[in-house]
Amino acid sequence: MSTYTRNAVSKAILDAADLVIEELNGGERDTDLLSVVVNAALTILDDPDASFRQIVEECYSIEEAELRSWWTNWA
Repeated sequence: MSTYTRNAVSKAILDAADLVIEELNGGERDTDLLSVVVNAALTILDDPDASFRQIVEECYSIEEAELRSWWTNWA
């Protein structure tokens, strides 16, 4: 079994997200969603018990409700 450093995992996740966004011509909504997934994955890598609220507050310094509003306000 291979072992990877946190930096290697982080780079792979970020590179994969960038590739998907570029290849699919992701708009702002898609880019935001992928960014949330990347931040969640990297946070859970460090703290497997992290909640969604915790991820939002630590990565974005906003309330969970504000981040959720990004998707409820899309037409």
